[in-house]
Amino acid sequence: MRFLILIPAFNEEATIADVVRRVPRDLPGVDHIEVAVVDDGSTDQTARWAREAGATLLSHLTNRGLGAAFQTGVRYAIEQGADIVVTMDGDGQFDPDDISEITRPLIEGGAAVVTASRFADAELIPEMPRVKRLGNALVTAIVGRITGHPHKDVSCGFRAYSREVLLRLTVRASHTYIHEVLLDLASKGIPIVEVPVSVRGVRRYGESKFASKISRYGMKTALIIVVFWRKLDIVLEPASPVPNTSVLDFGCGTGVLLSELAQEDRTVFATDLVLDGARDLSRHLGSSDITFFEGDSWKDQIAPESLQLVVAANVLEHVDERQPLLRAMQAILAPGFLLVVSGHTENLLYWIGRRIVGFSGLYYLSNIMRVLADCDVVGLKRVAHRSHPLPGRACLYQVASFMPNSSR
Repeated sequence: MRFLILIPAFNEEATIADVVRRVPRDLPGVDHIEVAVVDDGSTDQTARWAREAGATLLSHLTNRGLGAAFQTGVRYAIEQGADIVVTMDGDGQFDPDDISEITRPLIEGGAAVVTASRFADAELIPEMPRVKRLGNALVTAIVGRITGHPHKDVSCGFRAYSREVLLRLTVRASHTYIHEVLLDLASKGIPIVEVPVSVRGVRRYGESKFASKISRYGMKTALIIVVFWRKLDIVLEPASPVPNTSVLDFGCGTGVLLSELAQEDRTVFATDLVLDGARDLSRHLGSSDITFFEGDSWKDQIAPESLQLVVAANVLEHVDERQPLLRAMQAILAPGFLLVVSGHTENLLYWIGRRIVGFSGLYYLSNIMRVLADCDVVGLKRVAHRSHPLPGRACLYQVASFMPNSSR
């Protein structure tokens, strides 16, 4: 069994070497333990001290955020064949000796994800600023209410993941991945085990990147919940009443929607500019009936009028030459079957909220409406169009379904 201890770090030169050296290199039942530090664009000597302490160094040229560092580390872990990945901070608040405690449920076969909890045992609750304690309680309540799973601590970065779980994870956020992971796991029915640990609530060195911005951090978490929750069900809802045994997932991304489509007895085609993540996920799920096409190669390979469903979720607004693409999609759809198109919009309240918390990117109603108008122009017949709240009125998600023109 191979362990990879993943430590994202940003300007942690005072503590990183000690953390790396204290990671145990010999645990029962573990053949190999590697420590990897993801230096997220540090401006101090974090990278140097991590390397000299014996860690594998993965570097970002600029500060891209904790979520991006996590994703970089996970990709490396999967490439290296790690069976279990442990994440922990580089600030010294966690005791590396507790790695054996949080990985035991995975090794013994009773869990797929384990998270350390600072609040599960009253005797182990650490000293920390009141604002941070209140912020943790608020975010824990939000995540627990949305997922329906009670948690004691949703903001602790000391966790252990099985390889199988990492292959199924979908993380989009640059900074709030710690909470997004829990939402994603809950949506996929993956249980989480909490293990009480003792940590230092007050840093010995430097300033907390979290406590000083707790209000923005909590708002970002709430927005991620609003934007992404229930999206898969909503996209697939228009197609549920009709047979769809042959499907194209256009712009399949990391393969999350693709994995849902492939769970039933379907022949599934998938296309995107980069297919590594989707291929990894399909291999893990054992989905042998997925055919992948890179770029536009699907246009010459899929027979005319052969598909019963084409899904283009959150992708067509990024395509410049949409009408030729839509005509090609129409050509491969069998008569009477569906093209499902979806995309985000934002109203004034959501726009203000995104700017307050520092999110970039624009989701205008006009963007998705131009996509739908292009569908009309090429002769696709609009059969449904709904605006879904996700889950509140601050953000809307547009989903429309079309049938090919019978006179094409």
